[in-house]
Amino acid sequence: MYRFASRALRKQLSRGLPASARGLPRSGLGLARGAASGDKLSSVMYNWRVAAVQNALALRGKAEGPLTIEDLTSLGHLDQYHYLGTEACDEAISLLGIGTGAKVVDVGSGIGGPARYIAAKSGCDITGVELQGDLVEAAKELTSRASLSDKVSFITGAFQEVCGAKDGALAGQFDHLLSLLTFCHFPDRDGALHDCFACLKPGGTFLIEDMALVGEAFTAAEEKELRDVVSTHNVTSAADYIAALERAGFVDVVAVDLSESWRAWTKARHETFKNAKDANLKLHGEEVFAQRVSFYESVDRLFAGGNLGGIRVTGRRRGVAEEKMYAGRRHAATATAKKAVLNEMGSTVDAGAGVAQQVPQSHSVQPLFATGPADAIRYHDSLQYHFFFPGYFIAGRVFHTHSLQQHSAWMYNTATGETTELFDPCYSPMVQRQGESTLDLESEELSIVDNSKKGLLVAKKHGISVSFEQRNISSWEVAESKDIVIHRPDLLCKVEMNGKVLEGTGYSKRYHGLYPRFWGYCFIHGVVENEDGSTSPFWTADAHFGDRKYDYFKMLLPSGGLLASKSSETWQQRSKSYAIVDGDRYEVSLQPLASWDLLIGGQGHAMESHMQNRYCNVELTSGGYVRRGVVYNE
Repeated sequence: MYRFASRALRKQLSRGLPASARGLPRSGLGLARGAASGDKLSSVMYNWRVAAVQNALALRGKAEGPLTIEDLTSLGHLDQYHYLGTEACDEAISLLGIGTGAKVVDVGSGIGGPARYIAAKSGCDITGVELQGDLVEAAKELTSRASLSDKVSFITGAFQEVCGAKDGALAGQFDHLLSLLTFCHFPDRDGALHDCFACLKPGGTFLIEDMALVGEAFTAAEEKELRDVVSTHNVTSAADYIAALERAGFVDVVAVDLSESWRAWTKARHETFKNAKDANLKLHGEEVFAQRVSFYESVDRLFAGGNLGGIRVTGRRRGVAEEKMYAGRRHAATATAKKAVLNEMGSTVDAGAGVAQQVPQSHSVQPLFATGPADAIRYHDSLQYHFFFPGYFIAGRVFHTHSLQQHSAWMYNTATGETTELFDPCYSPMVQRQGESTLDLESEELSIVDNSKKGLLVAKKHGISVSFEQRNISSWEVAESKDIVIHRPDLLCKVEMNGKVLEGTGYSKRYHGLYPRFWGYCFIHGVVENEDGSTSPFWTADAHFGDRKYDYFKMLLPSGGLLASKSSETWQQRSKSYAIVDGDRYEVSLQPLASWDLLIGGQGHAMESHMQNRYCNVELTSGGYVRRGVVYNE
């Protein structure tokens, strides 16, 4: 939502194998690897907290004796050594639905503040795993004084050593996993995420908050500061993070961008700590005070630079019944046809030849609306929509090949920053209403009616209904295919949200026909405001179909004319696109706000496609003038 997707959105566009599978994170920070998780984190960074907590309690007359949870949370960052304090803990309880009796593991539990607070508030049982022994001893003492030792326990050790063994004591023991600002310090983050998967029960859920690359790339100075001051080993894009979690086996992975709130929080932490010098000298002493000011200043500077941000990622491990279903699908996909009893006389028929698929009576299964040799292995039919509304972005996709069918939809709320998957990606084929000469598709989750002038897309579970009218249409053939691609870049659309009818601009694309075995692309569509207040939709792509390159940049002008570049004069980078039109240079710069990653196919299917979707602010610069707006990037 950046899903994550991607909140997520779901940020930089992955290409081919995720970079971490090749040994380096893409455009992120992959630094020298140590021997164990959290390998000798700087004592300056963490261990000072033990003395600081003791001093702070002593100053309040609480050096010994019982403590309440409020006594500890009132210490703020000393007790809750992560960003946004107990607010982040409340979010974790709410998002994961943590309740009485639930078993939770806290990875990188530190001095135990989040574990104690969450256990006290929700009634769950928490096991904290922490590398540094002095933090664990302090955590145990404080927990005992708060009378929570029956609900909260701690284990000293590297997480991957404690939880890594598949048949280890913690394997499959937990309903929920929590980690706040931890995995960026792990030398082998991907391996640790596999261990997270192993220690959750089937159906278990996780919440991870961590640093992420949200800009184009870290500068050399930022990489050095992250490595030497913040002690990070892995700070990558949200897309790479999501890909790593999916490789570990997790599903329904959704990322939310926390960068804005973290940027403000780290700035306030730095300035507040520095300005309260007298009180902090009394609490920490001169040396620790100077170290803290320097450290907080570094983190403040990194966030303010715009490349470092934060994300909250949630997801789950498939449940037992779901795993059985997927195993059944994999078996069915490769099973040899058997003989089935046809009648009481003992006649038989090949099971693979005589089983009919049950569909609604008025529909027939076919690839969208039949357009070609759909039984051909190379046949590929893709239909997509996305809509820009004030405060909301909504997208839907239908994907159909000979061996795989899937449809999905998601929504981004610009006010809250939340990305919502409108239904779980569905692998049942949509069906076309019989007798219709235009698209009339139906499934349990989604319906699409689309003719040459207007249409309707309905995500049934959330009751979201988007109507649209066609204003412009463009089509042309693509490399390696004789079939056309249909673009409608300027749909007039409406949706009802919270009792209000919102109007916006939408886009639809369909490409279908016989395509090469391998292909990939980066596509951008957006709407920008012109100097006179009018708006112009534009769309640009950098694509490969087989061995052929296919690039373009196109923009609808307020006059109704179409501005278009030659393929040879169009190119793209990570969050940039460039084109030359009649000697003028056009530059597109994206600022990702949310992303949602979708794996079409995957394990158990004959094919797979990794699709990342991003919702972004955009600047389109030409002739010294900057047009601003929003875009969808896939």
